[in-house]
Amino acid sequence: ATYTPGPLDIAAGTATLTITTDDPDSTGPCGAAADAMTLVINPLPTVSVVGGLNMCAGDTVTISGSGATTYQWSPASGLEDPMAGTTNAYPGTTTAYTLNGTDASGCTGQDTLTITVVALPSAIIQEVNDTLITSQGLVYQWYLNGTLLSGETAYFLATPISGNYTVLITDSNNCQSLSAPYSYSHISIPTLNGHNAFSIYPNPNSGYFNIKLPTEHQYGLTEI
Repeated sequence: ATYTPGPLDIAAGTATLTITTDDPDSTGPCGAAADAMTLVINPLPTVSVVGGLNMCAGDTVTISGSGATTYQWSPASGLEDPMAGTTNAYPGTTTAYTLNGTDASGCTGQDTLTITVVALPSAIIQEVNDTLITSQGLVYQWYLNGTLLSGETAYFLATPISGNYTVLITDSNNCQSLSAPYSYSHISIPTLNGHNAFSIYPNPNSGYFNIKLPTEHQYGLTEI
């Protein structure tokens, strides 16, 4: 025979089972016989899990369970220690984890949580005329040669000087991405006025040119 505890027995924590035998045809010399046993019904442990439900790709969150003596997380992938009640999780994609907890009586309960992995924002620097622009985000911070540029918190950086630029982008999920360095070269052309004007002749010409310079200044020629 099979016995399955009902709600009242589970609530009571015990159940008494009695087995009774009798002479099958009531004509034999044996009378009725009976025996009883008391079952202790242990409640299942109430296992509960807590932890970050959202995380940025590449980050680590801590998840933990309570209500039992020993634990087993499933699946084990993306977990620092799947046998620990509290462990670090770093799944590469959105993952549902189930925690099975066993108490001192050998009874097992479980709970489940889902960690949603949010993709990082794109951080790419482009050059448009004399302005550097980057991808769309929520918060921006520009750096020059690794040094924070105070006040430069827009999606663009106008009239930058020469150097290696990076930008840190934060999106609406509070996920951050740092761009690759962008090397910018600022080329300035000096203004020529009446004091340092020069002439080139003949012009047009397909051969050698003559360059006439004022004699009161020193000049250098660069081949381009």
